[in-house]
Formats: sequence, C-alpha cells, structure tokens
Amino acid sequence: MNQWYPLLLDIRDRLCLVVGGGVVSARKIKSLLSSGAKVRAVSPHLCDDIKKIDSPQLEVVKAEYKSTYMNGVALVIASTSNSAVNKKISDEAKKRGIFVNVVDQIEKCSFIVPSVVQRGDLILSISTSGVSPAVSKKLRQDLEKKFGKEWSVYLKMMRLARKLAIEHVANQQDRENIFNALADSELFELVKCGEVEKAEDLVREIVGL
Repeated sequence: MNQWYPLLLDIRDRLCLVVGGGVVSARKIKSLLSSGAKVRAVSPHLCDDIKKIDSPQLEVVKAEYKSTYMNGVALVIASTSNSAVNKKISDEAKKRGIFVNVVDQIEKCSFIVPSVVQRGDLILSISTSGVSPAVSKKLRQDLEKKFGKEWSVYLKMMRLARKLAIEHVANQQDRENIFNALADSELFELVKCGEVEKAEDLVREIVGL
C-alpha cells in the first residue's frame, strides 16, 4: 500500500506537461492554468474543450508524444488512451526525477490529484489514495454544501488581520494571541450574515487599532 504524502505545490510559471487530447486532459490543463502554471499540451488530436482554451501560458503541440517534449518540465500528467504510451511517459518521468500522474492508473503514478473544494484561500483536499474516486467525489459534494463562499470572505478578513498584526504588533506571542482570539470570535458569523464592515471593525478592535 502506498503511503502518500499530502502537500500543496506552488507551480506558478513552472512548465507542466499534459499528454492527451481528450476532455480529461482539458480539465487538467484548465486546473494547471488556474494555478498559474505554464502548460505544454501534446496530442495529435485535440477535443473542442482544449481548442477553446485561450491562454498565453498554454503551448499546444499537435503531435505524437516524444521524449523531447518532457525537457524542462516540472510536472507530468498523462491521460492518453494508449497504455503503452502512458507507461513510457511514466517510466521516463520517474527516471528523470519528475513527478508524474497517469490518469486512472495509480500504479504508474508518483503523485495523485485529490478532489478539491476551494473557497478563496481555503483549500480542502479529499483523497481515498486512489481506492475510490466515487467516494472522493461524494465527500467533495458534501463539503461543497457545508463550506460556502462566505469562507472566502472570512479568510480575507484573517489575511487583513495578519497584515495589520505584523505591521503593528511586534511580539510574536501577542500576534498569536490575536489570531486565536479572532478564530474564537464572532467574526465568521458576521461575515456569514453579510456584515462585512462590522467584521472589519472587529478585526481592528482585536488587533488593537
């Protein structure tokens, strides 16, 4: 049994390779682009979803996969319908020390992509270690109902509090006490009720401004 190590990656302006031209590849490309990555998409045939992507961060190569397309990349995702090609990509990436994901073939992966619920700075990742994507999907749908868009605003408030505390509170322990006090306060309830101005006032009050 694989023991997966959970982490979040900063792939802004890093080149990532996606091999495959179907709708799954399109979703992977969009996800990588939304995280700020540069993407090289390689496939002799491209679905309409890929053709419609308009981004200066996307390089489209209409060709069969070749090893040279892996040069300079930080991350590889293979989602072709050819198991031999997927294996070749997986083997080569691992040999080069590049993290690789082969869609729906966990034994060929050195990383897997979790189901995600994102609300601004809040990122909730769900994984069953590849055992049951259906269960991951169900959990994601449940969490999407529980964690609404108010969490994005709430964390914007916490970001503001962090900025103000760093600027005005010199002692680290004092700052930690402020953050704990905010987490235990009615800040979230104010945000949830749409009382944004009152929420900002509460942040400033607890910070001591």
